[in-house]
Amino acid sequence: MFTWEDLEEPKEEDVEASMCLMTNSDNEKVILFDKPLVYKELESKFDSLLFDSNFLTNKCNSLQKEISKLKEEKEKLQTLNNCRAIFRRSRLFD
Repeated sequence: MFTWEDLEEPKEEDVEASMCLMTNSDNEKVILFDKPLVYKELESKFDSLLFDSNFLTNKCNSLQKEISKLKEEKEKLQTLNNCRAIFRRSRLFD
């Protein structure tokens, strides 16, 4: 399996050799790709995806903590409301 470290920077004489050809069967148009440039673009895109993923993971964790706090607050308020309702009922029977 290859990694980014396995790739070498192209030498001047290798630039022409590092081009690959692709054809589109519909219109037989030839498209040239510079492999090192494509790899750099892919690396940049993966770096961007990793950054976005880390940002979203942190945001998700933050929101989960906020939800937990809100649930705790809701439970406390429900308990307080239930206690008040019990107290009111007990005063009605006195």
